[in-house]
Amino acid sequence: VAAFSAVSTTLCNGSSTVFTDASTNTPTSWLWSFTPSTVTYISSSSTSQNPNVRFDAPGTYQVKLTATNASGSDDEIKVGYITVNAAPSISSQPSNSVITEGNNTSFSVIASNTTGYQWQENTGSGYSNISNGGVYSNATTATLNITGATLAMNGYTYRCIASGNCTPTATSNSATL
Repeated sequence: VAAFSAVSTTLCNGSSTVFTDASTNTPTSWLWSFTPSTVTYISSSSTSQNPNVRFDAPGTYQVKLTATNASGSDDEIKVGYITVNAAPSISSQPSNSVITEGNNTSFSVIASNTTGYQWQENTGSGYSNISNGGVYSNATTATLNITGATLAMNGYTYRCIASGNCTPTATSNSATL
């Protein structure tokens, strides 16, 4: 629940929030408008004092509140902006790599709405996070580099977890070395 004022707020796609009028006078009606209007009123109408609103699409929304007093004149008009973010998604998956022992390779993803990456490897007993060091570098970027792959790494699988401001995280398909 956030008191409405002319400030910016950030939410996640599909999340809802209750807007609370913080007018200094005592309005008798409220008109809430959202531009663009891809929102859903969950438990109240647009004329209520505290609408519960779900934002159905990512983007930037202008929120306008017109509070009207008993005489019918606009008591207060407030304008603010809501930024709605989407969960991360992976649009390009890593590909298998065939190399000779001692050579270099890399695995890459292309993702959107991300704030971070974490590459993982499966050596046969489940996935675990990769740290930079040894043959690995860039383990927390969109491209994992392997320098001087060993024969023991044959058959290892790799995947990337992309995180963002919104959940859930996105997990790439696995690729085999």
